[in-house]
Amino acid sequence: MEDVTIPDETRLPAGQTFTKTWRFKNTGTCHWSSYRIHFLTGDRMGAPDSAPIPDTLAGSTVDLSLELTAPTASGTYSAYFTLKTAQGESIPIGTEKTFWVKIIVGEGDSPSRPTATAAPGGTNGSERCDFSENAAYINQIQSLINAERAKNGLPALGLSLPLSAAAQGHSIDMACNSLLSHSGSNGSTVHSRIVAAGYTPSYSEEIIYAGGDAQQAFDWWMNDTLHRNAILNPKAIEMGIGYAYVADSLYGGYFTVDFASP
Repeated sequence: MEDVTIPDETRLPAGQTFTKTWRFKNTGTCHWSSYRIHFLTGDRMGAPDSAPIPDTLAGSTVDLSLELTAPTASGTYSAYFTLKTAQGESIPIGTEKTFWVKIIVGEGDSPSRPTATAAPGGTNGSERCDFSENAAYINQIQSLINAERAKNGLPALGLSLPLSAAAQGHSIDMACNSLLSHSGSNGSTVHSRIVAAGYTPSYSEEIIYAGGDAQQAFDWWMNDTLHRNAILNPKAIEMGIGYAYVADSLYGGYFTVDFASP
């Protein structure tokens, strides 16, 4: 319903501890019992992985607070959260999938968030889109994939710069256009994006996921035969991984992994 404390782009001193409070209303017909707030992505700022939400009757409001700490370097910082049931299911928040805290540290002007440029092959259908990346998710996906390949007697896959550019470009395209598809917003294909990034493949394959974190993406892929086969395909000798998050997109965060061999 509202930011009770620390509205978006509040300016704070470096390293300052602050309390962020949001006010929500349970507009459903079920009581909230044993629900939790979960950190999803962005700048953690000392946020816990999850925290309990007071039990809330249907039709009632509740204030949720977290104790956070501003980073020590100047800049703009954002952390994104989601509400989950006792069974771990995310709760839609109106048309949004997440809520957030956004602060500015230091005395300078408010810096803008990264601006999406056209993805390889011109797949990005938006001239400008504010998105965030998550290097930790990229590293985690690479580690999970290579660990699974090792279990199956397959060699590890290194990250290819062109494949990473193609994968990141497609993740940005999907996030900016609320698109979950192997076809880009301008009709590009996996092959055309990889070639446009400067890679000529003899084999290529792509897997995508949206709406969760790196572990959830990997678990979903491994529980689906086609995606599991892509991860364990002996034809692949390298890969590229992309992740982009747009708060007001349909699913929030979008993962892309492109596998290929020259």
